[in-house]
Formats: sequence, structure tokens, C-alpha cells
Amino acid sequence: MKTKLLLIIMLTSLILVSCSNRPQESGKTVTLTILGTSEMVFNEQYGNVFLATHPNYDLRFISAADYILNGVEPIEAFNQLMDKEKPDIVLLSSNDYTYLTGKEKLAPLNSYINKNRHNISDITPGIMDFLKNDAGEIFGLAPTFTGTGLYYNKKLFEENGVPLPTNGITWDELFILAQRFAGSNNEGEVFGYYSNDVENPFMMALNIGQNKGLTLYNGKTFALGTEPWKHVFQQVADCFKERICWDPSQTDSMPTTDRGAIEKRSYPFLQGNVALALDSSYLYYLLKSNQERYKDLDWGLVTMPGSGEHPVTGTNIYLTDIFSIPSDSIQQDEAWEFIEYVTGDQYSRLLPRLNPDDLPVRLTEERKNDETSVFYAFDRISNHLYDSLRQLSSSAIQKLDETGRANMNNVIMGQMTLEEAIQNIEFEIEAKMSQAE
Repeated sequence: MKTKLLLIIMLTSLILVSCSNRPQESGKTVTLTILGTSEMVFNEQYGNVFLATHPNYDLRFISAADYILNGVEPIEAFNQLMDKEKPDIVLLSSNDYTYLTGKEKLAPLNSYINKNRHNISDITPGIMDFLKNDAGEIFGLAPTFTGTGLYYNKKLFEENGVPLPTNGITWDELFILAQRFAGSNNEGEVFGYYSNDVENPFMMALNIGQNKGLTLYNGKTFALGTEPWKHVFQQVADCFKERICWDPSQTDSMPTTDRGAIEKRSYPFLQGNVALALDSSYLYYLLKSNQERYKDLDWGLVTMPGSGEHPVTGTNIYLTDIFSIPSDSIQQDEAWEFIEYVTGDQYSRLLPRLNPDDLPVRLTEERKNDETSVFYAFDRISNHLYDSLRQLSSSAIQKLDETGRANMNNVIMGQMTLEEAIQNIEFEIEAKMSQAE
């Protein structure tokens, strides 16, 4: 009751402040059509608050979820619905945003930002860089993002006499550090490293390569056989061969309703036998909001690994709620008023209550000096991997995943050399692509 009362007071104050933002024509109602995936989540995080502060607006939500559940690729679902429904605003993921800006389907927002003096000065530089194209045009704005950090178990480091990791750790340093934890202690097997792609070592290697700035496919040939890529694949293969990397079979698969057990399945770092874990900012908020449950887990957090060539390049950083205006919308001014509000200073003050699990894109002085600052420590977001995959057909991507996973597992099992695996992967995917021509 106290929480609800506080939220009502905050909303009331915002309604008074926002009166100057309402459409000027008395009695005129503006209906904005929003295209996204979940109407319920949209209303909880954005729609309800906007309507409470902008009573002359109505919102009509169109969901792409049914298209996607029926097997349509997300970007194709958005494409079809944008052409059919002519929405005023689209709610995009990072990958969809990159694709649509390249197809000139979104309107640039620069003139609105400049005219209305919309504050973008404290938006994290790496996110602002991602939202701009090479000409400096901005086609969307986002209020939040999901970050990635490197979590470490202080107890395991102390038991093994290993120095704690520091901000700016590289991938090579991470794998060297993780090797010092393979084995067991009094409580069972200990693992040096976990990431949320451990179930697919091939994809783990691709993500690491992306962070290092490596190119998977240049439009004509694959580059998996180059020395930098072979180095990454060897590191990942050795990590699993030597049981340094977390073994997914360690996760209990028995059905359960126990909240703690479910959390530990989602975040194996919580089990206490993982020294280093590359995981999302969701884990940070889970640990902070359940300190009593995990009081025996003494943990720390540093920036995600980088490389010598690209030390402040971020990967596994997701903007799931990028608000954009389709270039053919006939209500662009009205759509901008919505975007201006949900990505503005006033709304950002509500974010901790409306959306407590995501990180605000605005880097305040307070955040610069707390633990969450590690999630903001990047100057750009790398999309090398997805840019490469975007050049391939869906069938080719599926084949790459299948053959990559199978051949990488053969290397880990000692049934194939790395050279043989890479040759097999490139041969099979190129044969698949030739069939489609």
C-alpha cells in the first residue's frame, strides 16, 4: 500500500508538470499506434504512465508476437506489420533497429531532438554511438539497456591464492586466470568460468571473436581459418576439454517450484562453485535484492573482458526497447511527443520503480561511482557477428549453427583436430549456400 501511494504521488506530480506538453487543441484526442511484441509489458512500463500524464492521447498496440510464434523471423514480422498497419511508433530490439535503419524505414529524430532541446548529453556514449549512423543521424532512442559484467567469487580466489580480477581484463587474461580453478574443493567440483552460452561452445567462440573485432564473413568467404579465429576456438575448446568451463550437466533438471533452485539454474554463479561468470546485469539486481538468501556468496564485479585492440568495445549489451518513428507515419510530431517523454529526464526518475531490472541509459554522477558503473564502461557496441550473419539466409545461419556446434563438440571430445573442424564447418556452410543460389 505504501509503495502504491508513493507511485500515485509521483504520477500526480508528473501530471502537473507535463500539462504544458499536452496537445494544444482542447478536446482533441490523438491516437498513436504502437508496434511491439508484448502489450502487457508495454503498458506496465510505458503506456499507463504516459496516458496518466497525457490525457488527450490514446494508445493502440499491435503485437508481432503471433507472427513470430508462427515461425516468422522477428524482423520480417515487423516489416510486414509496418507495411500493413502503418504504426506511428515501433518498439525495436538492437538487431531490428540496425536492420531497419539500413532499409531507410525509420525517420531521423535529430530535428526533434534539437528543436525541443531534448537532453541526450548524459546518455552513455557507447549507446549514443550505436544509435547514430555514420552521418550522425539518430533514428531511435531507448530509456534502458541490459549490460554485461564479469562476476567473481572472492572465496574461491582466496582459497586458491589467486589475485582478484580487475577492470579492463582481456580475454587472454581471463582464460589464464580461469585455468587456476579447475579441480575440486571440499564442496565438490569447481569451475573456472561460466557464460550463458556454455551450452554451445561454437557460439561462445563467435561471441568472443566479435568482442575482439574479428569478422566472421566478408560477403564472399568465411574467415574461421585465420590465425586470430583459430586462437579463439582453441581457447574455448581447451576450456571445455580441461573442465575449466562450466559443465551444463551440473545443472539439476528435476522439476521444482523452489525459487532459489530456479535462480541457481538460471545463474550457475549462485551455486558457489564458479570462480568467474560473464553474466547480465539482471544477476546484479538479483544479488542485491536477495542479499539474505545469498549472504554466504562473497562476490565482486568488474568490467566484461575486452581485447588489446578493442579494450572498451561492448558485446552482450542489449537495447530491447528502442522507440522509433516509421518514415511513412502521418503523425510524426505526435509520435515524437511520446518518445520525448519515455526517454526523457522526468520518466527516467520513475524507472527504478517501473522497470527495476534494466539499466537506465543515462549515466548519472551517482552511477559513475557505484558498482553498476562497470556496465557502462564501453565506448561502442560491437555488432560484427550480427552484421555478418545478416548477410546470410536463415537456412545458411541454421546450417552454420548445426555444423559449428557438432564439429566443435568433436574437437572437445578429442575426435577431431581444430583444423579439421574448421575445414568441415566452412565446407558444409559454403555447400549449403551454393545450393541456395
